[in-house]
Amino acid sequence: MNLLFALALSTLISVSGWLNEGLKSLEKKDYDAAIATLSKITKENSTGTKFYELALFYKAQAYQGKGDKDKALAELTALLKGECGKDLRVDAKKLYVELGGKPEKLFPDESPKVVWKKFTDLLVKGDTKGAIELTTGEWKMMLDKVNEKVQGKDFAAVFAREFTKGEIGEETLPEDPENGKATVTLENVDSNHGMVMGFMLDKDSNRWLISSFRPDVGARGAGIEKRRDTNSNISKLKQIGLGCRMYSQENKEQFPPDFDALITGGFLENKEMFVWISPEDGSKEKFIYCPGLNESSSVDFMLAAAPRPANGKREVLYTDGHASTITEEEFQKAAKEQGWKPQTILKVEKKNIPEEKQKAIRDLVAKIADPKAEVRQDAKKKLREMGPEAYPILEEFTNHADPEIKLEVRNILKGK
Repeated sequence: MNLLFALALSTLISVSGWLNEGLKSLEKKDYDAAIATLSKITKENSTGTKFYELALFYKAQAYQGKGDKDKALAELTALLKGECGKDLRVDAKKLYVELGGKPEKLFPDESPKVVWKKFTDLLVKGDTKGAIELTTGEWKMMLDKVNEKVQGKDFAAVFAREFTKGEIGEETLPEDPENGKATVTLENVDSNHGMVMGFMLDKDSNRWLISSFRPDVGARGAGIEKRRDTNSNISKLKQIGLGCRMYSQENKEQFPPDFDALITGGFLENKEMFVWISPEDGSKEKFIYCPGLNESSSVDFMLAAAPRPANGKREVLYTDGHASTITEEEFQKAAKEQGWKPQTILKVEKKNIPEEKQKAIRDLVAKIADPKAEVRQDAKKKLREMGPEAYPILEEFTNHADPEIKLEVRNILKGK
């Protein structure tokens, strides 16, 4: 018999014997003997083995029998914070709660904030592999895919520039570790808006892993909320870009034909990600999208953009996933070089607009000349929110007799 195998078998037999002996002592309520015997297992076995887990669980019961609640909780905490089988975890958690254990003490020693800091430090150092090991779900899929196309330090540098921006803000943990979800907010990432990084608890290794991100439109502090609401467009475009890259992985590197494909395919769940918020007046419209692109398209090609300029600029998403704000002149030039004609793509024929909707649009146009300022402002806001769908009807009024109606209609059609 192989010597190593013989030694391993001998150890297994000894450990099994200790477990049986410990259980017999526990049954007899000889708690000190049970603890002494079971402690032999925890000394001989490494963390994560079945015998080690069982020894911790039964030692906790022995300490409970002795009336030493603190030591019982310590054994259960060590068990629940390590790798633990599902059935044993349920029983251990039940006993932990019965003894008055606090759920927050079961969280990994490294909080989501610490994990995020480690992640960004690894990116800055160019350790792509180490950074990816701290991710799961959407994040891991995205990083793996991008890493295939842009290897090593170049890849790390791109993501380091993107995700080391901002200050680490609020951390939220679930009340119960079994919930397994946490978040970390990054403050002041772009133009005073933030991002919320999602984390999942890997129960096998008992550590937090980065799983997702989304815009943080819930501002804190006076004067910031409005800016965050209107400047969350960049973060939304980045989330759309992530969804598009996930879609391409399952569709031969082709980006989706439209936004709806991201929802129906389960790549994005929140339709609010497609809503652009005007930095000028807070009005809302849908981002515009350029179909027909794929992973091999030029990184200078725009995949999505704001539906119209605001303050002479537009937010745009590029095929490589990054988003930025450019001037309207730059947008029009890039669209022309790309062969993308946003207004043509979005052109809606009047015959396809329901009569009821046509009437509603004309009624709103009439209100542009209303004596009350609030009525006029509300009408213009609603027409802008309708976007291109209202354009065919608005074109009826470009030479209207009322100068105010004519001017405002022309401004809306020009994206002002």
